Formats: sequence, structure tokens, C-alpha cells
Amino acid sequence: MAHTTTLRLPDDLIEEAKPIVHRRGGSFNSFVEYLLRKEIAAEQEREMYEAATLLGSDPDSSVDFAFAAQSEVVSRD
Repeated sequence: MAHTTTLRLPDDLIEEAKPIVHRRGGSFNSFVEYLLRKEIAAEQEREMYEAATLLGSDPDSSVDFAFAAQSEVVSRD
């Protein structure tokens, strides 16, 4: 399902984006969608990193139990 959304963007930003969109051979819509998905994925990765950092800094937590399983997965590839 898709939603129609109106964005108000500065003219200079649109003009700078046009050549990139043209080189990629897609639409402005697909370019914005790509950038949003990329930024969302980056934000999710940052959140996971921060959560892992917080967990690792907690002296009462231990992730040693998962080491064997992680080693097995890494060794398989």
C-alpha cells in the first residue's frame, strides 16, 4: 500500500537532486524513497549499536553465553 504525501522542499535542493535522479534513471519519488529507506536502516543500526554498547557497559550483564553460538555462525560462512 502506498500513501501520497506532499513535501515542501527548497528549489535549490530539487535542482541539485535532478541530475542525480536523471543519472540513476529513476524517478524523484523512487530517489526519495531510497534515501528514506537508507536513513531508516542507518538509524536502526545506530539504535542497535547503542543498545549493544549499553548492554556491554552494564557490569551485571554477560553475553558470554552467546559466544559459542556466534562463533558457530561466523565459522560456517
